[in-house]
Amino acid sequence: MAGTAAVKDGNIIHHGDVYAQTKTIYYVTDTAITALGGPLRDVIRTGICVKNINDWEAIVRAHEEVFSTIRLVTSMIEVSAFIDTAIVVEIKLDTWLG
Repeated sequence: MAGTAAVKDGNIIHHGDVYAQTKTIYYVTDTAITALGGPLRDVIRTGICVKNINDWEAIVRAHEEVFSTIRLVTSMIEVSAFIDTAIVVEIKLDTWLG
């Protein structure tokens, strides 16, 4: 899945709250993966872009809540900006729907 931000009805939600944005992204992507016929356990890699790398602990907490029983590869990088200043995290997921 391409980079996903915390968007609802075309608007960024949870301004400045990296944990809530991360949880929202995982909810949205889980819904999309399920609609395609796959479970979340089919995710094999996540790529996390974050505005402030010091927010890593909140992101990891949300990530572990979702993927605690799933072995996958994860990377996290800090970026200088997103297309919308309300976005603080964006996540890409690679999924193997076998």
